[in-house]
Amino acid sequence: MGIITHIAGLVSMRRDESYLFWKNVLKVAPRQLNLYEKALIHVSKMPKVGENNERLEFLGDAVIDMVVADLLYEAYPMDSEGELTKKRTELVKRRNLNVVAQNIGLTSRLMCGGAMQGEDLGGNALEAVVGALYKDRGYLACKKFIKQTIFSCPPQKEKLTESKQKLAVWCQKNNKELEYKLLKDERLPDNKHLFLVAVVVDGVEISQAVGTNKKDAQRKAAELALKRLRRKYQSA
Repeated sequence: MGIITHIAGLVSMRRDESYLFWKNVLKVAPRQLNLYEKALIHVSKMPKVGENNERLEFLGDAVIDMVVADLLYEAYPMDSEGELTKKRTELVKRRNLNVVAQNIGLTSRLMCGGAMQGEDLGGNALEAVVGALYKDRGYLACKKFIKQTIFSCPPQKEKLTESKQKLAVWCQKNNKELEYKLLKDERLPDNKHLFLVAVVVDGVEISQAVGTNKKDAQRKAAELALKRLRRKYQSA
């Protein structure tokens, strides 16, 4: 009986800790705690539909687009449709959502299977959390949360990797035009993508590389391009 009581106490403490975490993050008391817990379960941990965060992510993605559009409409009454669309695109970019997820403590609580890693896992989880919040507390709660987090986070500018930076500097120095061309975007069975990217310098394809996201494919292609250019030009 003592062991059962001890286990029950641990479960209760876990739920209390979880409740306080979500109340602090959301700035509102969670009613359906299980929804928020599910929002942090990656498909690699629970592959079965309905047991991971993919459906909540789908919902949250749509809610974020709607709420950010609503907030922009209110904040910029003189902006045209094109200007509002550009601002929304910058705010909801994946790298921006990743930063927000990191800032509010979602990334460290993600539950993934094995050694699953990825720079977009945080942003995906953030979308799922918004989906959970929408189901639990409705549109106005989502609007308040998104205004305090995503809408208040300055859009993150993409940082060039060292190889991309070196390649860009070399092309500029030698008056050559640099282009990263997407050759293929293949959707995999696990709902991920495989990107094939080529580096093109002055209209000539120098290298190709594959990555699970465009940035990674571009980095690999840039590294390969630099090696080939160095063999051809000593200054590369």
